[in-house]
Amino acid sequence: MLGNPHFADLYQNKPYDVQYWGYNPRNLYSFIQLFSLPRPDWALVPGDNRYGWLAFVRGAKWLIAFSGDRPAHKQWCFNELLPLPKHAVAVPDMMQKLCTGKDASPFQPEHWKITNYHPLPA
Repeated sequence: MLGNPHFADLYQNKPYDVQYWGYNPRNLYSFIQLFSLPRPDWALVPGDNRYGWLAFVRGAKWLIAFSGDRPAHKQWCFNELLPLPKHAVAVPDMMQKLCTGKDASPFQPEHWKITNYHPLPA
């Protein structure tokens, strides 16, 4: 999973077997580093569909996102486009709509412990 480098520590115990890599689109080194990572099998793009092209270039075998992003060329790389919910939903519920198949295992707090946490000074 690619995401903001500041969230990487949350995934250090690999909850749900997720491998997390920090990515900052404003950092050229962060972009170049992507090409040393394993090729993804599956890419879910929950936000701006322009990031689907990044997954496509990295060789993802199956790409899923929500439809309706503009301009339309942002969507050309996807294998599957799902409709956005018609009414307001919580972000986790929206993300879950991108995943199909067997439900994830129940939340386990020990999977989300951050060992190198340092509180901010008061």
